[in-house]
Formats: sequence, structure tokens, C-alpha cells
Amino acid sequence: MKTIALLLVPVFWLTTKAQEIPTPTQAKDYIESHINPTIDISELDKKFDLLKNHKPGDVVVDGKNIYKFIETTSATAYNAGYIYLDGKKLAQEEISRLTNEIFAEYNNGTSFAELIKKYSMDKNPNAVEMKFTDGQMVGTFEKAVKEHNNGEVFTVITAEKGWYHIVKKNTDNQTIKVIRVEHAVYKS
Repeated sequence: MKTIALLLVPVFWLTTKAQEIPTPTQAKDYIESHINPTIDISELDKKFDLLKNHKPGDVVVDGKNIYKFIETTSATAYNAGYIYLDGKKLAQEEISRLTNEIFAEYNNGTSFAELIKKYSMDKNPNAVEMKFTDGQMVGTFEKAVKEHNNGEVFTVITAEKGWYHIVKKNTDNQTIKVIRVEHAVYKS
């Protein structure tokens, strides 16, 4: 009897899950009958591959996510590594000391990746190679990355948030494809 109960639970779970995912007709009706936010999905996003072979008007279902393809456009992509120092936890003198120490180590040949591991306070696994497009980052950070050249190391201070970054621009700015879609999450 215990074995039968164990087998019935996964079958019930699969049946319930299958009913939560919309059919193509349900997805089209759902996205057409709701006001949905428009989002941009760039080549940097994993969802781009799901959408890249579609055309305007197509409705694409990915689990509970429904996308209505609007258009293909382009954007500028940026790539930078960063070390984050938290101004809410460190005094200004300590931030200045650490910034000088980091620049000295970098200028003496320590890789930026090693400095991120050693000093960054947010432990973001993507901090070595943060890829983004316009509007995805805090304005001060984005503006500074745009204005610097590939290979340059510089500081970015977002004083109102207490954020201090030492940044290395990893590549030149690049033009990439972006797909604009309406996005909805299906609710049965």
C-alpha cells in the first residue's frame, strides 16, 4: 500500500503541473486580454534563444511565462568587473584606504579577478564580468562604464546609496540585438 501511495503522488503532481501551463490558444487569449508590461530581452539574456526565431505577433509560451513578440531592435552592451565596498558598513577613511590598497595591488600585477575575490563585499559571482545594457544598472555606474575605455580601472561612487565601486571595463561597447516583447505570467 505504501508503494501505491508513493506512485500516486508524482502522477497527481504531474497532472496538476500540466494544467497550470497554458495551451498555445490559452496563452494567446490570455496575453491579448490583459495589460502586460513591455520588456526588452537582449542577446545577453538566456530567454533570447527562445525568442530569436520568431516574428512580430508571435506568442511564445515558456512554462507559465507568455511572450508576445513585438519587434527586434538593438542596444549598446557593456561589460565590466567590479569590487563593491559598502559605505554603510565601512567608514570613509577605511574605504579610502582599501581603494588605495586595491589600486596598488592591481598596479603591481594582481589580477582584477583576484582582487574581486579578496575585497568585494557583495560576493556576486558575476562581478568579474558583469554584462548589461542601457537602463539595467544604477545611473552613476552605467554612466561611468560608458565613459571609460576598455581596460581602464576607475572608481564609481553612488553616495546616496553608500555604494563605492572600483571598476574595470572589460570590453569596448558593443551593439547587440534586443527583442521587445509583452510579457505575462499565466494564472489559471
